[in-house]
Amino acid sequence: MLRFHRFAGACVVGMTVLAMPVVSELQAAKTKVAVWVVAANNSAPIFVAKEKGYFEQEGLDVQVSLAPSGPKVIELLHLGEIQFGGGAAAVPILRAIDKGLKLVMVDDNGGYDRRNPQLGALVKKGSSIKSLRDLRGKRVAINAFGTHTHMVMLADVLPAAGLTKDDLTLVELPWSQMAPSVISGAIDVGMVWEPFATNHPADTEIVSWLREAIPPGDYPQGGYASAINIVNSEFLKKNPNVVEAWHRAYRKALDYFRQSPRESNEIASKYLKLSVDLLQKVPYPIYTHDGSVPVGLVQKTADRMKGLGFLERQLDVSLYVWKPSR
Repeated sequence: MLRFHRFAGACVVGMTVLAMPVVSELQAAKTKVAVWVVAANNSAPIFVAKEKGYFEQEGLDVQVSLAPSGPKVIELLHLGEIQFGGGAAAVPILRAIDKGLKLVMVDDNGGYDRRNPQLGALVKKGSSIKSLRDLRGKRVAINAFGTHTHMVMLADVLPAAGLTKDDLTLVELPWSQMAPSVISGAIDVGMVWEPFATNHPADTEIVSWLREAIPPGDYPQGGYASAINIVNSEFLKKNPNVVEAWHRAYRKALDYFRQSPRESNEIASKYLKLSVDLLQKVPYPIYTHDGSVPVGLVQKTADRMKGLGFLERQLDVSLYVWKPSR
């Protein structure tokens, strides 16, 4: 099996004439790459890197498009129709790797712990459901089977509530449809992701942010690695310098995001078509200090997925994580 631990980011420089500035090969001719990102606030650093010119400074012409879901990002990446993907959760990424899809994890795209929960149990205002224990016998919606939310439900929420999967009915429903379905009575509870959780309608309410179910510890030691940037593995082998350039730009954007959250949200609002005020209310994702993939936490996720039957084989996550040359 191929290992993606280190790739030398060789920089080809042109000869200088009469003290002309040295220009890298990437800067002289911008390398075009396409990235699809999940439309969520954790993707803000990618938007920042694009709008602040950090990708361009690294010699990259990055075309950013919004994806309807993480699985769609993974599909296009495997097929080679795009080179990078952002915002896909660890769970569908690991399932794809388990099936042999051409993916390598590149950057941390945001995680959460008990300090900044990203998932909430949405019910109709005035509902008899007041806690997770009240889910017994209820019709509960998750965005899709085999996703991060599905794993969280089986591995953490149900045990915390003293329930099993046979004590309720799980159904699939897009996050955007959960609030209307709760109001109409089609479902009793929607396990809804940000920003839909914070931006819920007035006649609904969040009865639990699932804090009691989240694994203890501060991210990235605890909590969840909820989003990761990925690259097509064949593209990586042929273009290690491009991946190095991507990561440098992404790190600059992370620094900007941390230092200027309001300005970052102003940029993100243009892509997500959400108000800056709403994005300011949504709990910020937490990122590793250098933007690297939290390998230990993702490995824990893979181990739990194997125990739940989400994976057919035991994965060594480190074999599918890229690391910068310096």
